[in-house]
Amino acid sequence: MAENSFKNVSAQPKIFFLLQVKTLFLLGGVFSAFFILMVGLVFFDYAHSMDNAIFSLMRSNSSNPILDQTLQRIVFLGSSQFVLPLSLLVGVFLSLYRRNLVLGVWFVLSVVLFEALLESLKHLLAYSIQWLSRSANFPNATALSLTLFYGLLVLLIPHLITHQTLKNILFYSLFGLILLIGLALIVLGVSFSSVLGGFCLGALGACFSIGIYLSVFQKI
Repeated sequence: MAENSFKNVSAQPKIFFLLQVKTLFLLGGVFSAFFILMVGLVFFDYAHSMDNAIFSLMRSNSSNPILDQTLQRIVFLGSSQFVLPLSLLVGVFLSLYRRNLVLGVWFVLSVVLFEALLESLKHLLAYSIQWLSRSANFPNATALSLTLFYGLLVLLIPHLITHQTLKNILFYSLFGLILLIGLALIVLGVSFSSVLGGFCLGALGACFSIGIYLSVFQKI
């Protein structure tokens, strides 16, 4: 009887672990479906009127050059020029804090490889698909970078921090920062479909990255 109870206790973390992995892959699949939907809308030019309407609504409230400069500085927080060096620092921190070099290297590679994958994909399709020349900014690289980087941090927070209040503060702060930078991009003239496409691609990258890591190493 004692042996059976021990097996039940040891099986509970495994079940919870499998549920986490399945949830991450499911979320990644949902974001993949949304991205494919956005590709279809852009391909058939259904997103053009929506982008113009949203841009006109947002831009009507931002004719101040000082506001534009402020928004550009906010957008810089999600650009690859800011995210890539910061990912190296986060990777070093994770390696030292968790005493797990693999986790730090995995985090850096997740950011760098998805950045490279996006640029390669856009250059490859630019010569073969005519619609991409009309929507060369789809998906937006900054939206992808910020969602991938900050999304990875959001997914890692429950594994790294046990204090519930601090966990909530960091979670909602990072999530709010993603939305703020995305809003700033739209106000500065980036189409809504490009930003949403970058969000979806970055989010599915973050979900798949952590999901694959947990599948391979089974802990963070």
